[in-house]
Amino acid sequence: EIISQCDYLARLVVENRLGTRCKIGERHRTVWKYLMRGIELYVNNGSHLLEGKARQLWISNKCEYSTFDSIAKELILDEISWIQICGLFALLDRLAAFCKMFGRSYIAKLAAVHLSTFILDNKRLIEFLEENGGWVNIFEK
Repeated sequence: EIISQCDYLARLVVENRLGTRCKIGERHRTVWKYLMRGIELYVNNGSHLLEGKARQLWISNKCEYSTFDSIAKELILDEISWIQICGLFALLDRLAAFCKMFGRSYIAKLAAVHLSTFILDNKRLIEFLEENGGWVNIFEK
């Protein structure tokens, strides 16, 4: 459930930024609202750092998983929090913005898959999500 929701939310972030018409399911509306607020907070508090990391992914033009993985690991500190998780989605949002400007939407879509894989492969992230009630409890704890 947590992974499928992560995949869904990652695709929504990309579709939203690319301007693709995306319909948010009823059960995801509250999560989406808080995730977007978290992305906005993250971007506003560290935009130059995030822009540089997104640009690094965009410049590679292939967005290989190993590159995404190393950049995403830099965003996750010792203690995982909701804002750090939002930071991963903010990276995806910034990358999608670059991709939209330069007509490389396929890179953003690939990065959405990479984000889901990164979360699935990161036991600490999964444990955090499970211990904090999953996506429906975003920012409640």
